[in-house]
Amino acid sequence: MANRQKSNPIVVLRGKKCAVFSSDSEARPMYSKFKGSLYYKCGTDENGTKHLALFQQWEKLAPEFAKRNLKASDAKEIIASMTNNREQFIAEQLAQVRSERLKKAADEERQRNAPTMAERSEASSMKANAQAWARIQAANERIKIKATQNAKKPKAAHTDNLPF
Repeated sequence: MANRQKSNPIVVLRGKKCAVFSSDSEARPMYSKFKGSLYYKCGTDENGTKHLALFQQWEKLAPEFAKRNLKASDAKEIIASMTNNREQFIAEQLAQVRSERLKKAADEERQRNAPTMAERSEASSMKANAQAWARIQAANERIKIKATQNAKKPKAAHTDNLPF
């Protein structure tokens, strides 16, 4: 029993050191204090080595892949896809990256063309001033109209204050 092989090695895909470790006690320092670490039990050392190589190949396809937050289940799906139909999976992933890059470029262009905070503030102030002037002019017009209407009316002779 002393020669018994460890049955569940751990593969660390993202961590301080990416490798296959024969036990959790060896692997823990490589992933425990690393934010975004990615690891799981891989069954055998050969499987772990193969999974690590496939995952690293996938990450090297585009820099965006290395930045993605993944779970162990996501990594296993990626590795399974890389194992089953590598060319098709890589083509799909690269197409997805292209579309993400185009979308990001469009968003950046929209932000660059968007008015700055100062420009928006200035435009808002100008609009408020124009509205205030429009209200003042409308009020002046109403006053002028009333004044002209009152001027056109004949004044009635006041008979109340007559001495007789």
